[in-house]
This record gives sequence, C-alpha cells and structure tokens, in this order.
Amino acid sequence: MSLTSLSPIIATIQAQPSWQDRRRFLQIISHWHTVVGASVAQQTRPTGIYRNVLQVAVANSAWSQALAFERLRILSKLQPLLLNGMEPIVDIHFSTAKWNAIKQPIKESLNSSQEPKKPIPELLIQHPSYISPKRLEASQVKQLPLPPSNALEAFHRLTAIVKTQNATMPKCPRCKCSTPQGELKRWQMCSTCVRQEF
Repeated sequence: MSLTSLSPIIATIQAQPSWQDRRRFLQIISHWHTVVGASVAQQTRPTGIYRNVLQVAVANSAWSQALAFERLRILSKLQPLLLNGMEPIVDIHFSTAKWNAIKQPIKESLNSSQEPKKPIPELLIQHPSYISPKRLEASQVKQLPLPPSNALEAFHRLTAIVKTQNATMPKCPRCKCSTPQGELKRWQMCSTCVRQEF
C-alpha cells in the first residue's frame, strides 16, 4: 500500500456542496488578518457562521462594542474576498462568550514557545520516578532531518532513542531494568518490583 498525500483528498471533500459553509468559513479565517488589520486580529477570532451571520469572539466587551460599529465596513471588505457562488455574509456578531474557549493560533503558540519556560513544580521534582529534562536531553539521539519513510524505520528510530536513554539510567538490582535514580533511593528497586512485592 503506497502512501498518498492528504491534500487531494481534502480538496475533493471540500468541493462537495455540503461543505460550502465550511469553505466559506475557512476563506474568512484566511483573509481575516488582512481585512481587520494586525491589532484587531490579535483581539478577535472568527468562530463560525450561523444563518449567514459571522460569529466572532473578542477579547473583551470594549472591543465588542467598538467593532459592532465597524461591522458594515468589515463586511464590505470581506464580501469581495469570498468565492463566487457562495452565499454572502449578511452580518457580523461580536461576543466575548467564546474567547477563552478558543485555542491560540499556531503562529502565536510558536512565538510563545520562545518565552522562558515555567519552573518545574517542587512536588514533581521530589517524585521518585522523576527524570530531569537535562538528563533526557543529554541522552537524546540527534534529530533526523527527514521523517521516517515507513513504519519500520520509525520503529528503529524509537528503539534507538529508548536504548540511549536506558543506557544512561542505573539498573534495578532485582529485574535489571533501567530505573530512575529516585526510585532506587526510595525503595532500592524499581516501582514495578515494589508493586510486585506489596
């Protein structure tokens, strides 16, 4: 069985008439940033279309009120960008209701990954099975630039990473399996052997 790209399959599904509303919504999302501008786009996110009314989540009620006065201008910019043959959007409804339920866009989440990492909770560090991230990073196999070509190659890569990690950890005196240092300090054996003993 050969692997095929998902792009043609998705395009075929989206071309069906039952997907018109979804296509229209995806078009609106793709043009939203250019239609409203960068500062407004950070405070707003389209959430769906209900009876040809675009639903938009906003960060707070002040934005909701301000944008309610601008909705006709936004509509006039948005309508020409929609494909021919699609029903026009008749109005825009701004609400704070779904703002917290919406996940960050990918661009924002990538930028937030550059922010300093939160400290690891002390309770987690004290757990016997805890392995420090520095220890894991030191034992990682270098990332390969290309994705695996098949399942067997992916399996071999995974086993190489696990072997490297296990080689750096001490062994349980009973079962000879790799064990976090904290478990050996607390029970003098791994957590699996402790469970069997009790």
